[in-house]
Amino acid sequence: ADYADLTDEILRTCIAHDIGLDVNSSALIRGGHEPNPCRTLLSRYHELGGRLLTAGSDAHKPEHVAGCFDQIRSILLSLGFDSFYTFDARRPIAHKL
Repeated sequence: ADYADLTDEILRTCIAHDIGLDVNSSALIRGGHEPNPCRTLLSRYHELGGRLLTAGSDAHKPEHVAGCFDQIRSILLSLGFDSFYTFDARRPIAHKL
């Protein structure tokens, strides 16, 4: 909340330039309760019109590849998102959550 003006500016710039956010599950894999970025920033990104999201897990072990993606899906759906994206030749391709 202390940096809302700055984060809004960053999010608006990302949206204006079709720069997506990577929702990372590594903190969830380690037992945390929030992805990175957190729900608050993801919610604000959605409120501002952001839609381009990718998913990552920063897996350093084979068993962590796509770890907690079920939680990521639930979180994103609860925030109003309906898709995530992959990219082909730098073009976003939507996939239903």
